[in-house]
Amino acid sequence: ISAIILIWLMNFKAKQESVQNLYLTVLSESPEKLPLESIIKILKEGCEKVDIKRFDEDKNLLESSFLIEFTDFSKLNDVKLKLKELDESVKISFLDNMIA
Repeated sequence: ISAIILIWLMNFKAKQESVQNLYLTVLSESPEKLPLESIIKILKEGCEKVDIKRFDEDKNLLESSFLIEFTDFSKLNDVKLKLKELDESVKISFLDNMIA
C-alpha cells in the first residue's frame, strides 16, 4: 500500500510541475483589429485553462487580463504569434503565477 501511495504522489507532483500558470495581459491600441472574442478564441485553442480577470475597452484601447494554464510551454509562443498576426503592435505580458 505504501508503494502505491508513493507512486501516486510522485505522479501527482510530476503533473503539477508540468502545468504552467500565468497571468497574461493583452494591450492593443487598435481594438478593431483585436477584439476580445478573438483573444479568447486564440487562448482557448492554445491553453488548458482560460479565466478572464479584467477587461477595459474604449475606441482607442483594449486591455484584458487573464489567468491561463499551459501544459506545453511551446503553446505560449503559439498564442503570442497568433495575437501578433491580428495586431502586430499588440503588447503582451506574461507573469508567472507560482502556486506554492
